[in-house]
Amino acid sequence: MRILHVIPSLSIGGAEKLLVDSLKLYTERNIVVGLLLIKETDSLLFDMLDHKDINIHILNRTSFYNPSLIFKIGKILKKYNLVHVHLFPSLYFVPLAKLLKRLKLPLVYTEHSTNNKRRNKRYLDILETFIYNRYRKIITISPEVDEALKNHVNIPSNRITLIPNGIDIKRYQDANSYEKKMFFEGVDAKILIQVSSFRYPKDQQTIVRALKLLPDNVKLLLVGEGPLVDQVKLLVSQLELSNRVLFLGIRMDVPELLKTSDIIILSSAYEGLSLASLEALSSGRPFLASDVRGIRETVLGFGILFEYQNENQLADNIKLLLSDKEYYNQTSLKCMDRASNYSLEKMVDSYIKIYKEILNNE
Repeated sequence: MRILHVIPSLSIGGAEKLLVDSLKLYTERNIVVGLLLIKETDSLLFDMLDHKDINIHILNRTSFYNPSLIFKIGKILKKYNLVHVHLFPSLYFVPLAKLLKRLKLPLVYTEHSTNNKRRNKRYLDILETFIYNRYRKIITISPEVDEALKNHVNIPSNRITLIPNGIDIKRYQDANSYEKKMFFEGVDAKILIQVSSFRYPKDQQTIVRALKLLPDNVKLLLVGEGPLVDQVKLLVSQLELSNRVLFLGIRMDVPELLKTSDIIILSSAYEGLSLASLEALSSGRPFLASDVRGIRETVLGFGILFEYQNENQLADNIKLLLSDKEYYNQTSLKCMDRASNYSLEKMVDSYIKIYKEILNNE
């Protein structure tokens, strides 16, 4: 079986990291795996790839939106039995390349989020329906993503399958923590952390405002990069919190950073099935998250939810956790229990089962 995964780039993001983490599991299961990147990426995720076991194709384009890409993609597709596509604009380019080259190979697409900018543009509805129906199977990563997709485009229900994201649970549970003095002075420091890009729908600003309401020994680590990072840094400066907040940029030691923290937070306007949520739940620390679609269903009854953009409610939840050791420990255990449902191996095996079913019916 020869499977090609197509994704725009390996810039740091949840879908990109999930794909990189899973590719080695395909090769361990004796599947020939290819990876097609539309845009060359100089990133830590690219460096993590096992280049000797994965056939990597890079189109080397500086822009995602050059129509000539369709011709180049078509030449690569015909080398594989099945193509698994991730994210826009790969979503559009791959089926168009298949049509142009008159190829018969089946396509699979993973829908990673409950929302995107295209869904607010009604003039794209006909094109969206056409494109999505070029795929033999569409994988949705949560019931919320599944529902949102069905409300957006008319697709036969037998073409849609729900397979939750997974992570290497043991990697997060067994990680070692760093000494807190690596980041902040003071033996009594309590560390909050959010790991996410600095772009909408992520919402680091609410955490920063909540920090202003908390004692001085409570500190904040923000991991990630993105276009809104300067805006968040300005807010930190305006609230005179510069000595309590560290911007760590992109890090590959996230499991260790999560273990070093006392409380993990994800403030966001919406999610699909957030990889950051699964990592947080696996880490043996209490997880606080926005009460929004795509997070609520994963966290409710295990971690703690707060109203989106409500810094007062977030601060109150943090105070309660830090003042009640029994409540803190119970929440941590419930989070780890929830994470046990989301293993990377289970996810990959479910994908492979779908591939085999499709190819056996060819």
